[in-house]
This record gives sequence, structure tokens and C-alpha cells, in this order.
Amino acid sequence: LSELGWEVRAETSYSEWGERGSIDLVGWYALAGTLLVVEVKTDLVSVEATLRKHDEKVRLAPIVVARRWDWRPLNVARMLVLPPDRTQRRRVAEHMAVLDLAYPARTRRMRAWCRHPSGSVSGLLFLTDVAPGGTMPRSGRAERVRRPSAE
Repeated sequence: LSELGWEVRAETSYSEWGERGSIDLVGWYALAGTLLVVEVKTDLVSVEATLRKHDEKVRLAPIVVARRWDWRPLNVARMLVLPPDRTQRRRVAEHMAVLDLAYPARTRRMRAWCRHPSGSVSGLLFLTDVAPGGTMPRSGRAERVRRPSAE
């Protein structure tokens, strides 16, 4: 997001009207007046809990960012980020009816929207880990490392 011109904050905590927690990532795209509330999950265990907590964060985020950084969003978007492994894809498929209602946009549309945000969007993005320095890992497989022979 930063490379696309977004101002990004991680783990933004909040406590409003008895609701408390932290927003994994908030993105601010000033040119469009757009706030993006990102929920990052390594494992989609409970769809209900994920939807409920993400909704809370989206609802409270405009208040939190206005107070903290004086960001005044015209649009608030939401994105759920998951790793692209088979287990997470299977879980999304199993709960497609509910997840399609909450996050109708998918990876390709979300990537395009992040490049040129306009209006609000709600989507799910499968994102591969990026190693430090912006490089993609070579593989997701474990590799055997052999010790050098003592000669």
C-alpha cells in the first residue's frame, strides 16, 4: 500500500464505548479521501467472529483516525487479507455464501482498487508473504539444508 501512495499505520488501538481492540492496518489515501481498514488473518478459524470484529473496526475507524491523525474520510473501505494456501481457500469456499455478502470483491479487483481507489469497496485478498526488501519467497516448501562435510 505504501508503494501505491497510501499512508499506512499498523496495529492502531482503540477503545470506544466499551469496544476495544486494534486495527491490523489502516490505510489513508488523501487524494481520494479514502480510509481502508484491513483485517489480516493467518488462519480463518471463525467466520462469524472475523466478520463481527472487522465490522466493529470499520465502524469505529473514522472516529479513531480523525482523533489521532486528523484524517477525515469521505469513503471507508474494508479488506480481509488471507494467505493463499489451500486450507484458507477451502475455508473461504466452504463459507462462500456469507463471505460473498461481506466481501464481494476478490483479489484482482482489490489490487486494482488499491492502485486507484474510488468510493468504498469491501473485499477479500489472498496475499503471498513478501520477504524483507520486497522480494517474493522462492517457495512455500520446507527445504532440507545439508551440513558441510567435515573433511
